[in-house]
Amino acid sequence: MEEADAEVPPPRPGGGADRLSALPDDMLLLVLARLRCARSAARTGVLSRRWRGLWAHLPDLTFRGVAPAQIEAALAGLAASPWVSNALDIEISPGHCGDDARLSSLQHAAATFSTEEPGYCGDDARLSSLLHAALLHAAARFSPQELLFSCQNDGYIQAALPCFPRATSIQIDWGGLICFTQLPAAEFQALEILSLKGCSIADLAALVTLCPRLRVLRVTASMPHFMVHSASLETLDVSSAVEWSSIDIVTPMLKHLKMQIDADMDLSISILAPMVEKLEWNCFFTQLTLVFGFWSLENMDFMPIDNHEDRDYWRKEDTCSQLRPVHVLHLDLSVPDPLYDELDFAKEVQVAQEMAKLPVADFSVLKLTLEMPGHVFGALVLRLFGLHQICAVTERLIVVIPFSHERQACPENCPCDEPKNWRCQSISLTRLEEVQIHGFTGEDHEYDFLKLIFRSSPMLNRVTLKLVPEFGGSIKEIYDTFSSNPSVKGCVYASNGGLVQQLSDEHAP
Repeated sequence: MEEADAEVPPPRPGGGADRLSALPDDMLLLVLARLRCARSAARTGVLSRRWRGLWAHLPDLTFRGVAPAQIEAALAGLAASPWVSNALDIEISPGHCGDDARLSSLQHAAATFSTEEPGYCGDDARLSSLLHAALLHAAARFSPQELLFSCQNDGYIQAALPCFPRATSIQIDWGGLICFTQLPAAEFQALEILSLKGCSIADLAALVTLCPRLRVLRVTASMPHFMVHSASLETLDVSSAVEWSSIDIVTPMLKHLKMQIDADMDLSISILAPMVEKLEWNCFFTQLTLVFGFWSLENMDFMPIDNHEDRDYWRKEDTCSQLRPVHVLHLDLSVPDPLYDELDFAKEVQVAQEMAKLPVADFSVLKLTLEMPGHVFGALVLRLFGLHQICAVTERLIVVIPFSHERQACPENCPCDEPKNWRCQSISLTRLEEVQIHGFTGEDHEYDFLKLIFRSSPMLNRVTLKLVPEFGGSIKEIYDTFSSNPSVKGCVYASNGGLVQQLSDEHAP
């Protein structure tokens, strides 16, 4: 509205003019936008007739701490207006569930948005969820370009997913769990970003086909068979709500893939994504899986260096990391309790086969977290380096052994020490440049492992040892081990009550 058309405010009781209300609509809307709340903006109507209803023309509408019934009434009024908001941001806090009359009316209206048995409402948490689902459908009728919808409740319902034909971005954060078992018939023609948290999609593949321009998808999948085929998708971030048995991804334009999986042992994976540059893969093995017949593989992570806790250290030490993407392969292994009944039914997993399922195999850092109080780890590392996928690319090796006060002596003829001749073997680690051992105790098998690494790695230039808090070994023996390999920079860090000391060649004991 132009300034010439604006209503001239009446003189103030004190004789002065209301200069603020005399401003044009565009400037008044800027003032209301600073309030960041549609309810607060609407309350300015008590100041002057000039402000009444002006909040409805805000380009972005935000509702915070407003009862769902009031939001729905406001959206119903706005839906009939020719003015369309760019963004709609709704956040419903616990306790804003409406009155009893409003909740009971949902028994008659539930069939319009719920796919469960009509007339069934259940407990208060479900009633709140039904009310919030009705509000979501009201927001769809309002049809914003951007939707941010957040509600906090513990209810579970099944509902139909409404269509947002104008929306370019949809973010729904559901506090409990809503399962969208029914999809709209119309397409999300403008949608580019879809983020569903606390939401489950019964047929995710069908939903993706309804979004021809989708570039970013973040969702939790609850079906056992995960499938996404998209010609436009560039970022895919998915976590599993159930154990998956198959993964089928065809995304020719995908650049960033993030997967959090509760994996079945017979998980079938087919991924066609030739453009992927950044891969975040977190695979939890829900069944007891054994590696080399003894070690239990808890989970396998594949992540960019930017997601790792030592990223700043690596950036400082490696100038090449800016020239190519650097990934970390992290294997979390433990020694299973021999008394577990599950050992009789455990399956042996092949690390090479699991790595072959990854769409990106280019990593340079191998990190091993070993829950192994009292056991030997040298034979395990030697076997892993026997795999070409690991030996051919690893430039840095990190072995993390969490400290435990319950360390026990390794029993005689323990499988952890096989093959028995690993101490005298020599392997070709032509790319290995750095080794870190966190939790060094000073036991004989650890020195044997260091000697193996020294003689097998012609490019090795740095070895870092971080001692256990209650280190009882010999610092001199560590120094002697390093001094026999002068081309390798050795660093030893001893932790004692937060004090860290460094031992280098210049500070020999």
